[in-house]
Amino acid sequence: YAVIEKTMKTVTITFDKNTASSIGKTTASCNTYSDSCSIEIPSITPNTGYSAVGFSTSKTATVASYNVGVSYEFSENMTLYAITQKDPVTFNVSFIKNTALSIDKTSDSCTTVTDSCNITMATITPNTGYKVIGWNTLKDATTAIYTHGKVYSVNSNMILYAITKQDETITKTISVTFDKNNALNVGSTLLTCTDTGIGCNIICNIKNSN
Repeated sequence: YAVIEKTMKTVTITFDKNTASSIGKTTASCNTYSDSCSIEIPSITPNTGYSAVGFSTSKTATVASYNVGVSYEFSENMTLYAITQKDPVTFNVSFIKNTALSIDKTSDSCTTVTDSCNITMATITPNTGYKVIGWNTLKDATTAIYTHGKVYSVNSNMILYAITKQDETITKTISVTFDKNNALNVGSTLLTCTDTGIGCNIICNIKNSN
């Protein structure tokens, strides 16, 4: 009878640390007379602010095909890439009403695994005779960095101050009452003028009794 001897084969897996800080090993091999053999997936040490996901055949993967510390059957040589993901980070924004009458919230926050996330700026209610400019990181600013009520992308913790300004377009009526006292008469006992923010003039004619 013919005797057929099966050839032993070696399977080698190469591990690439990819975006990780380091990995437990860079290669592993196993020998088999069958179609496959078992290799354990090495550990991953992620960079600060990141967590280990596992290994994948794609270096840009976001999920793991092979989990750390688990043994898998492999039938051919391949390269596996360590996959890590950024840890969630929370950005906090504090709103200070400053010279405004009121604001609709004093703080807000958002959490993300990317570099930034969105926050809606608080709405500002100005005092009478003032108008809203917006939000600034400086309490004495005269211009706005952020418009109130709008959504912005933030990538750090912030303290923002509500900025308002006297509204020069608001008009008011100023009335002056005149008493003729010992004069013969005055041109009018009541005169008014409209102030647009810079004052207004009132002229009265007085006739002397002498």
